[in-house]
Amino acid sequence: MRALGWSAKGEGCQVTCGVKAAGLAYTPLVPFTGGFTDADELRRHYFNHGRKLNCVSSLAYEARADAFMGGPIGADVAECTRPLGDLVRYNQVTQEFGVLRPDRVIRTYLILDGTLVRNRTRFCANCVRQQS
Repeated sequence: MRALGWSAKGEGCQVTCGVKAAGLAYTPLVPFTGGFTDADELRRHYFNHGRKLNCVSSLAYEARADAFMGGPIGADVAECTRPLGDLVRYNQVTQEFGVLRPDRVIRTYLILDGTLVRNRTRFCANCVRQQS
């Protein structure tokens, strides 16, 4: 699996420190999805959710989100598609939850707090039925 990096406008230079350097564009280098919208979105999601997932860096967080949302679906994972095309995945054992936009960009990836009932609004009706 490739890791996320910063590329210098197509020159292939990678800096994996997680800090955006001047003149460098965010380029997700993950194999299954298009990563997050941009570096700020990745940092925001990592800051909000990375600790609960035991990710030590935004790079690890994005790689794990990519594998969960774009990789093969596990036996404990429910998957459905929302009416506007978002792919939703939920692992009933680990409580991992993620949403992937139709253009393969990750909307979110996190560990749910509390019960499925409390977080029911995050799921489409099909996913809720699969978990009942």
